[in-house]
Amino acid sequence: MPIYSFNGIRWEQLSKYIEIPINGIANFGGIETPTSGLIPYYNLTTLAYGNVVSSSVVASYPQSGGGIQSGDLLLLYCHADKSGVSSQLFLPPTGSGFTSSFVNTDVNTETALFYKISNGTEGDITIYYSGSTSFVDIAIWYIKISSVNQTDPIITGSNSTDTGIITAVTASSLVTPTNNCLVFAGVTFDGNDATTNFSSSGNGWPTSIPPGQEARVTAGGGGLHCGWITKTVPTAESSSDVVFSIVVSADQMRARQFAIRPAP
Repeated sequence: MPIYSFNGIRWEQLSKYIEIPINGIANFGGIETPTSGLIPYYNLTTLAYGNVVSSSVVASYPQSGGGIQSGDLLLLYCHADKSGVSSQLFLPPTGSGFTSSFVNTDVNTETALFYKISNGTEGDITIYYSGSTSFVDIAIWYIKISSVNQTDPIITGSNSTDTGIITAVTASSLVTPTNNCLVFAGVTFDGNDATTNFSSSGNGWPTSIPPGQEARVTAGGGGLHCGWITKTVPTAESSSDVVFSIVVSADQMRARQFAIRPAP
């Protein structure tokens, strides 16, 4: 979903797939322009299992941006509300070549990032769970990014988890190793209040999550709310902290940053 702005007026282009927006922007006289060639194209899959027991989910691939090409970086960015379960839920897709960048699990929430460099033949991907599951809400973004470093594409920052009745969590900064890295800041929370939008604050970061990059799933485990924003860091330096806030308190919030290294 590309978004353009002129003098404060925004136009949104809708399509069958909710895809891509702004990957770090500069603003010149009200016109927003991308500042890096690393553009994330994506498709979102959500499911709320309730009483339905399942052992896997199929994530649909993003078709915009020319589809998947050899050399693209493919990300499976997975989020779950597990309704009081502390064991790992998401597993790396079997036999597909995806590698785990991180899996952070705790009671109630889980985030996981799996990645690979495409060989050009990938399509929809089946992600298996560690066991048959029910009463779980999930959201998975299948993301593709072109023009990335082929041997070391991802830099991972630290994970932050806050428990209890809270309204904000910080995605701590990381240090980008090269110029023009695309940095993601993501957040996940568990709670029946999954009806309000996040706000975000941080140096150079968007102040809200763009449409298509935020998901609320409430029919299964009790309320999953998650999303992500991006910015381009033009030099090798700190990406700056991001604070994600919600209006109504959550049971648990989790946040972290990770960065994509561009091609040399």
